[in-house]
Amino acid sequence: MWQRLLFTPHGRRTALTRFFSTANQKPFQKVLIANRGEIVQRVVRTCNALDIASVAVYSTADARAPFVQEAAEKVCLGPPASNQSYMNVEKVLQAIRQTGAQAVHP
Repeated sequence: MWQRLLFTPHGRRTALTRFFSTANQKPFQKVLIANRGEIVQRVVRTCNALDIASVAVYSTADARAPFVQEAAEKVCLGPPASNQSYMNVEKVLQAIRQTGAQAVHP
């Protein structure tokens, strides 16, 4: 199934080829997406297509946002101010440890 994602409509290989063409195994089982909005939705859809679990982090202001609902797991980082949630490195690291994510999408 993931092989369809490795080529553009013109037959050119994409960056995913480097990850998946050398081995039949996935390089990781779960990825934490340290972003918000449409970017998270795109990464979640790709993870779903590759059978990789996704974790979305969010602030209390984004709790009902579509990108949060689409992820397999969700972790609230705190209040709406980005310096207290998304930009707080310790909270993001804690979310990584809590969920057991093996990769982080910036």
